[in-house]
Amino acid sequence: MLKQLIEVNPLGRYFFWSGNGLAKSAIADWQRSLAKVFKLAGIKGHAHRFRNTFSVCLPESGATLETVSVLLGHSSNRTTERDDAPWVKSRQLKLEESIEKAWKL
Repeated sequence: MLKQLIEVNPLGRYFFWSGNGLAKSAIADWQRSLAKVFKLAGIKGHAHRFRNTFSVCLPESGATLETVSVLLGHSSNRTTERDDAPWVKSRQLKLEESIEKAWKL
């Protein structure tokens, strides 16, 4: 996917923002655009859905908690741990495995 993004904007620093104006304005623009796309597609949801999916898929692909925290812009790992860790399937499986081992003793 990165290759395709670079082909679209080979000289640009950003893929989804011109670099002009406030980043907050760009975020709001994308949220409004995605809301329209969701509505047209008949999907209930919001732009944050992509962020949530991103944050859960990263650890599944081997990213550390610290990496996820940085990529999400969290001020500390504790925020990432609190908000995202409960939804990571591999983490849940390890917790279940630990409980099963304890009960077998």
